Amino acid sequence: MPRSRFVEVEERLDAFGAGVKSLTPCEVADAAEALATLEPDAVAVSLAFSYLDPVHEEMIEQAFNARLAEVPVVQL
Repeated sequence: MPRSRFVEVEERLDAFGAGVKSLTPCEVADAAEALATLEPDAVAVSLAFSYLDPVHEEMIEQAFNARLAEVPVVQL
């Protein structure tokens, strides 16, 4: 996948699942809009250490599903 097709957020969890940098609803909305401009066929959401606390990954998935209802969105 070319880097130009990635959309990133600043959210970070440490290796123990503790928040290092919070994810804001505004950042999620901005990422959804940026993603929509790419007109993807599918979307994979993957945040480091999200298996320890999946709340942020789920928030992103919900926002992407709402903005891109016709595009499959999965968590990795």
